[in-house]
Amino acid sequence: MKNHNEEKNIMKRIIAVLLSTVLITTSLSVLSFSDELPEGGNAAAQGELTPEQAAQLTPEQLAQIRAEQIKAEMDAVVASHKEYVAAHSNMTPEEYLILMNSNPYFNIKAYMYYNEDLMSRYTYNYWQYYQQYLNRGYKEKRSCLFPPEDDYNKGTLGRYSTKYNYKIARGDNLTLACDFMNGTIVQPGGVFSYNAAVGQRTSARGFKIAHVYSGGQVVDGIGGGICQISSTLYVAMMIAGIPATEHHFHSLPVSYLKPNLDATVSWDKLDLTFINPYNFPIMILAQAKEGTATISICKAPAGN
Repeated sequence: MKNHNEEKNIMKRIIAVLLSTVLITTSLSVLSFSDELPEGGNAAAQGELTPEQAAQLTPEQLAQIRAEQIKAEMDAVVASHKEYVAAHSNMTPEEYLILMNSNPYFNIKAYMYYNEDLMSRYTYNYWQYYQQYLNRGYKEKRSCLFPPEDDYNKGTLGRYSTKYNYKIARGDNLTLACDFMNGTIVQPGGVFSYNAAVGQRTSARGFKIAHVYSGGQVVDGIGGGICQISSTLYVAMMIAGIPATEHHFHSLPVSYLKPNLDATVSWDKLDLTFINPYNFPIMILAQAKEGTATISICKAPAGN
């Protein structure tokens, strides 16, 4: 009986969130521009420009008006969501996600991508990102949307980049690891293994000696540095909503990522693996070039 009542309460709160979304949408419509613009008035606050009025303004002025309108709309959404959260102090993670997804001016992937310090703190707990955004992030003007031209807006599931020194042997190992992994396709429900994708690190396959972590110490080893690629992949997985089925942290902090974001591997001992949770094949694109290593997880092209 208790479980049944808890389920009913959760459903009531979810319905309340959805109703709140309707109210938010309604409130946003009030902010839309009207037909009249009083002389000397603020366009974003007073109303929509007529074609004749718009023709008298420069592109910069029009862009400023639109920016003011978007800011007003964003303020209204955040204020409404904060008010809702304040009235529902025991919100579940699922309810936070519903609320988050009702905000047209917030993209969880962008918020993670641009705020590595938050990923270090929250990792896969996506609802906590939105909680932080409402409490502090919005006021701090943290980035939460990708530019329109960014390929994240064209179906990229997860992408991340880290920096490295490409003028030393370690940089060559990063490039080689990316070359071996680039283009790997994982079918729905299929298993990805970093070790299997990159292969054994040997001098015969082109890998060089560089620094590696071993037992809490820095030593030289074949393939040193490729853990930066597995770590970059791990962050891309996090943004893509793909949990690891095997994952290990380094024995020492790494310089290229904040804590809790790294993933160490060893050919015969440690691996980074995941199962494709999507109902379509995914492809891993990897490139290390001129000091930037980038891993992208995207929907595989048709026919794969």
